[in-house]
Amino acid sequence: MKNPQLTINLAALTYNTKMAMNKTNGHFFANVSHNALNLGLKQVVRTLYHCGVRYFTTYSLNEARQIREMYDDVTILYTGITTDFDTLRNYRIDAYITSYDFIKAYYKYMHDISWHIQYAGTTLVGCQNNKELLEVLKKALESELTIVGLATQLPAPTDKEMYATAKNEWLQIIELLSQFHSFQFVHAQTCDTLIYENGLIEGNTHARLTQFIYGLFNKENVASVITLKATVSHITTVPAGQKINDFIANSPTRVAIVNIGYANGLIPSRLLNHDVIINEKRFTCISISPYELMIIVDESVDFGHSVTIYDQTLPLYEQTHKQNYTALQQLTSLQHDTLLVNYII
Repeated sequence: MKNPQLTINLAALTYNTKMAMNKTNGHFFANVSHNALNLGLKQVVRTLYHCGVRYFTTYSLNEARQIREMYDDVTILYTGITTDFDTLRNYRIDAYITSYDFIKAYYKYMHDISWHIQYAGTTLVGCQNNKELLEVLKKALESELTIVGLATQLPAPTDKEMYATAKNEWLQIIELLSQFHSFQFVHAQTCDTLIYENGLIEGNTHARLTQFIYGLFNKENVASVITLKATVSHITTVPAGQKINDFIANSPTRVAIVNIGYANGLIPSRLLNHDVIINEKRFTCISISPYELMIIVDESVDFGHSVTIYDQTLPLYEQTHKQNYTALQQLTSLQHDTLLVNYII
């Protein structure tokens, strides 16, 4: 019997990336944090680079260092907060200045590094207001630091009034700070706002993209980058009133037991009472254990049949609108060491 198999489709990643390139004229940072969302840092970065991507973000200095060792001609933005200035400098890694207190404390050590001033906006991290932004910029210029970017994150346009307010505030900040300095990178848009605006907004040079390139939302006809399949290991009929795991049958119920569970990284609340696909038909998952799924099936399902948990017709994002775990959480939780991982180029 086959081990559960995770297929990572780099051709689908290429397809999504080319759409993102077209929408931004190639001006976006690709988020490759956390091992490129659990898909393999080097494989994903190599694929994106071959598509023409030259800007990357990661929350890991180690990953930033690995990307620099792969390519000399890319911009790498570290999106965490660090005082490891030697690593930033030696590997030419950009970073954020998030407060006046930070630059006041460390400006003597921040030379020969490219910095992006971060505005908090509707998030918690970054300069809190125009006064602090101006103080940071003034201190940076007086200290002869290299300031290349201005950044924030606009909220998703689900609340259009809040989004419009945040956008207008951001445009005013760009206008204000641009009186004193010319920024190479101005970036505030993620996937939702890029699509809502149908491109980059006025005064912005780049976007920062995650869901778009990895196919994690139901917009723009993005392609699913992963397929996850397992196998029916046993068929049983549960008598009325009897239990299998935590499921109690109301009537005699045919149940398929599948060789994958939450020890493989599946999120129980995402699968329970939701569908998998067997023989091109949808069946409902009724229980999950560390190593097995239990699924109500009909007579068409038998031992050894393939069970699809995720693919293009059953994508990661299918249930997220019902307040289940996000597509990103589902993707990053998968345990590669317990799965047979294949790449399609």
